[in-house]
Amino acid sequence: GIRPLWRASWRLGVMGLAVTLYYRIDTIVVFAFAGDVEAGYYTVAYRVLDVLQILPAVLLVPVLPLVARATASGNSGAAERVFGDCLVLGLAIALPIATLTAIRAEDLLTVLFGSEYAGGAAIFSLLAASFLGITAGWIGTTVAVGSASVGPLWISAIAAAVTSIALNLILVPTHGATWSAAITVVIEL
Repeated sequence: GIRPLWRASWRLGVMGLAVTLYYRIDTIVVFAFAGDVEAGYYTVAYRVLDVLQILPAVLLVPVLPLVARATASGNSGAAERVFGDCLVLGLAIALPIATLTAIRAEDLLTVLFGSEYAGGAAIFSLLAASFLGITAGWIGTTVAVGSASVGPLWISAIAAAVTSIALNLILVPTHGATWSAAITVVIEL
C-alpha cells in the first residue's frame, strides 16, 4: 500500500520543499529590497547554477543502486567508499567549473545573456562558488537515499531554509544581491 511508501519518503519530500524554498525565496527578497536590476543579475546567475546542477545529477544516476545494494547486503563500508569516491570525483569536476566561472563571470554573462548583464559579475562569481556545495549536496543526498538514512538531511534542509530566509531579510535590504549570493555560498558550503 501507500503507507510504507509515505513513511519512507515524507522526509525526502520535506527536504525537497525546504531546498526549493531557500533556492527561490532569495530572488524574491532581492527583487523586493534591491530592485529589479539586481534581481535580474541574481536571476540569470542562478539560471546558470540551475543548469550546472544537471552535472552531478547525471553523474550520480548509477550510484544510487550501488549504495542501495551495499546497504541491503549490510556492507556499510562499501557505501562509505562509494560516497568518498563520488565526493572526490564530484569536487574534482566542480572545482574547475566553479573557479573558471568565477574568474570569467563577466565574459560568461555577456556571452550567455548579453552585455547588459555584465554588471552582475560579482554576484555570479560568488554564486559559482556555491556549485561546490551543491555538488557535495547532490552526492550526500544520493548516498543518504540509497542507504535509507535521510533522517538528518531533512532537518538540516529546514535549518538551511530558515537561516537563508532570515539572513536575506536582514542583510539584503542594506547590502543588496551580492550579500544574498554570499549567503547562498555559506548555506551551500
